[in-house]
Order: sequence, then structure tokens, then C-alpha cells
Amino acid sequence: MPRKNMKTPRGVFILSHTAGEGGTIMRIHVDSREFVTKPTGPQIGGIKARFTKEESIKDLSIEQIAEALTAGRTVQPGVTPFSEKSKAEKRKGTVKEDFAEQTIFMIDIDNKRDDVPPETSEHVVEVLSTHNLKAAFMYETFSSTEEALRFRFAVVADEAITDKEERDCLQASLISLFPQADADCINADRIFFGTDKGLILSDWSAVCARDDLSALIENNAPEQEAQWPRYGTVIPTGHRHDTLLNTAVSMIKKYGISDRAHEVFMQRAAQCEKPLPEKELKRIWSDACSFYEKKISTEPGYVLPEAYAAEDCVSGTFMKCQRGFIQ
Repeated sequence: MPRKNMKTPRGVFILSHTAGEGGTIMRIHVDSREFVTKPTGPQIGGIKARFTKEESIKDLSIEQIAEALTAGRTVQPGVTPFSEKSKAEKRKGTVKEDFAEQTIFMIDIDNKRDDVPPETSEHVVEVLSTHNLKAAFMYETFSSTEEALRFRFAVVADEAITDKEERDCLQASLISLFPQADADCINADRIFFGTDKGLILSDWSAVCARDDLSALIENNAPEQEAQWPRYGTVIPTGHRHDTLLNTAVSMIKKYGISDRAHEVFMQRAAQCEKPLPEKELKRIWSDACSFYEKKISTEPGYVLPEAYAAEDCVSGTFMKCQRGFIQ
């Protein structure tokens, strides 16, 4: 399919993307090897080394990328042509400093945290929809099991992003939407393994408008220090969802699913730098209640709120509000 050359303000020629039968076509690194288990050690080094070769950069549709992943092949969404400088420095694999462009953004949901509800594919779709975004495809990873679901989803921009700072902010903003996302998957030279499982969902026409992605960056880009602000202090825009979810879970552990717990949660929500929509607050509260009922309240050693003489901690610091299990 023909592609048109475009000149960016920096004077670098980037190929624009056209939509094919399998969705938008874009440049991406794709490994030539297929794996039936998660690559490790030297295998990962081999993948990174192969990605330094020009032939690893392919023009593929969304569907073709998904097919490569489900065949066990690794991809690198950020296109980083191996530069002369990297060669001179004897780099052994692709590096973020060589970033040229990126169109598809992938997020790892590893569900490793036990202080917030586990993430699900249905919830990811719902959260993305509140920002007018869609996942192009989603798949379970090599390490996913029935007991511990781990999956990955992809968001596709309607044009290649060539500014690295913008690219980094978008990746960080997508990660910030999901407390169970792997925050380490931020760098432009990050590789994503394929899978031995099929797709959870796919929509080859799911392309996200640049304006919607820019709005996401503006409203959700986290600060450099990603930690929960102390109770009573302003919650920065990029920390709202994670902070409020943790507040809700902590208060429900202390007071149960009650008016008192919800009151403290709403008091904390009122301390957001920029208010969250009522719909999102309701979803956060609902997720915390579900997590409490399915996990916390059934844990051995957990003392139900009515049997626990809780102290009033609304005027104290946020961390003091957290109650663990009786030792």
C-alpha cells in the first residue's frame, strides 16, 4: 500500500500511515525468532542485538503485529534505528537515545500488587473509554495463569509520534491509569514478548485521535516522584486514581463498606488538584468494595471492622490510616 513522505519540523522524513485491511500500518521492530516460552538472559540479549539490524524494522498493520505476537515473536514499539554513535560506543542492543518514532503503545498489566484490586480486560476497556480511547488488541502473556492473570494491551495513535518527550509522556500517562500496570515499561527501547496464548480481544479499526491522546497527557501525566501524597495535601493530577483507590481500600479495611469509609474517601477526593468526574469516583469506590469483599475480608487473620476498635484518623496522615492484619 502506498505511503506518503512527510517532513517534520526537525527536518526528518517520516512515513505517514495508511489504513489497510488489518488496520493502520506503522513502523515497528519485530524479531525474526519465535518463542514458545518467555525469553530469558542470553535470549533477550539476542533479541536486542537483532533489533539493531535495519531489517528488524517492518511496516506492519495492527493485525500483522498481533499475529507476530501470538506466534511468539517479540516487538519493540519504539522505532530506534541503530545510530553511528551507538555503533561507535559498541552498544549491544537498541537504545532509547536513538528514538525516531512510535505509533503503537503497549501496557503491561502484571497484577502483582495486593493492596489494590486486580485488573481485568473488561475494566481496561471501560477506563480507556472514559478518555475516548480504545485498545486495538489485548493478549495474555507467557507468564499468565488462571490464578494470576497477566496481560498486555495496545493503543494505536492515528499518526506517528516523533517527539521523544511527547512519546514518554504518553506512555507514562497510559501507565498511570492502571495501578496494576508495570511502571518499568516506560522507556522508548522497551521490548514486549509475544505469547503462547491467543488474543483476549481485537479491533483492527481502533485508532486513537492525536487530540484525545494529547488530552490524556495533559490530564494524567504523573510527576517524577510517583508516590501517594500525604493525607491532607493536594493530590497532583497524575496521582489521582492510584491515590484515591488506595484511600478507599484503606478506609474500607478500617470501617468496612460504610458511610464513614465513603465519607473519608470523598473528603480525600475533594483534595484533588483537578476534580475527577463523578463517574470515575464511583468506579474507584466500586472497585475498592469489590476488592474488599473478594480478597481482604476473606484473608485469614483479618478482623472485621465491627470487631475492631478503630481510632479516628481523618485528621492524621494518610499512611496512619492504613490498617493491616492482626499479628
